[in-house]
Amino acid sequence: MESTEQPNPIPALQADSTLDRPSLSILTAEGRDALIDEWLTQRLSEGVINPKKFYTTRERSELLGDWLRTLIAQGSLDSSKRLPPYVSFEELPFKLPKREVARVIAELRREGLLPPRSPRIDKGQPRWTDRDNYCFDWIGQMRAIRYDQLQHLLARLSEYETSDPQMLSVSRTSQLVQRWVRAKYAVYRHVYAKQPGWVYLTRLGLYHAGLHYRGEPPKDRLLEHIYYINEVRLMLEEQNPLQQWISERAIQAAQEMRQKGQRLQHIPDGILVIGEKRIDIEVQLSRPSLQDVMLVMRGDPWRGANALRYYVGRDAWAVVQRAYSEVKTTARPQIEIIELAKCLMSSTKGESQ
Repeated sequence: MESTEQPNPIPALQADSTLDRPSLSILTAEGRDALIDEWLTQRLSEGVINPKKFYTTRERSELLGDWLRTLIAQGSLDSSKRLPPYVSFEELPFKLPKREVARVIAELRREGLLPPRSPRIDKGQPRWTDRDNYCFDWIGQMRAIRYDQLQHLLARLSEYETSDPQMLSVSRTSQLVQRWVRAKYAVYRHVYAKQPGWVYLTRLGLYHAGLHYRGEPPKDRLLEHIYYINEVRLMLEEQNPLQQWISERAIQAAQEMRQKGQRLQHIPDGILVIGEKRIDIEVQLSRPSLQDVMLVMRGDPWRGANALRYYVGRDAWAVVQRAYSEVKTTARPQIEIIELAKCLMSSTKGESQ
């Protein structure tokens, strides 16, 4: 609202008669100063401008439009030539933000006083932001992301304050997803009733992100597991943004480059890197085989083993605890077992406080 802003005065400038009139150009700072000087002198003499009055943004915008129309009428502004950058008008006595300068010039174009703006050479092609590219890499590494998790990720990277600091709005999130889908970089699927949809990258999106993974949709039966791995990664990144996450996809791609005949190692759901320390992350939801869990806990004494952190769901808790009690020797320097539901619940409470 205009009443809430701090108005600015329009200063009166003195005309400099020593300037060579034909040499004045709106393209130079000296020329703009002289042209403003002449226009202000004329408007002051006509009583159009009151040097003692404080002018609102809208009134200063109208005065900018009047000055530009005057220049066009007297031939001091060649409408067929390119205008100087909008920032050149921001420091003039009008003291307008760039968006107001753009609005005034757009109005002159609609009136036919200035030619239509030339279309960009890349018109129709999306221009990706750092936030877009970060999300492309994040989603590509994790295979997919649920819509509500994407809201959380986007809010973290937003340049502007959001009404909910933990979630970008549905409307803005949908706009971004639609841009990705229109560019054929991503696919949005609503898989389960009464649940948010899912977003994953196409082959083109993976290529843009520099990820050499297969561009195939995740299997529906894996989505719950992917959801909780994403939740763990989001939580850990909130706790310490300096931590690095190595995804299961990245680990698998590195193992696939192994020489023929090498034994395939167990692939964790992710590796958390904190300085020199590496922690294998396992997210276990369903009831696993006791032998499989014990094998993971023992690690590989021949290759060395990272520390291990198990995030365990209710159905798997008893088996994982039993495996821990029965493992006598391990190559791992540390094993942690964390109850998944309580961990995520406490993280959510901490964010809301």
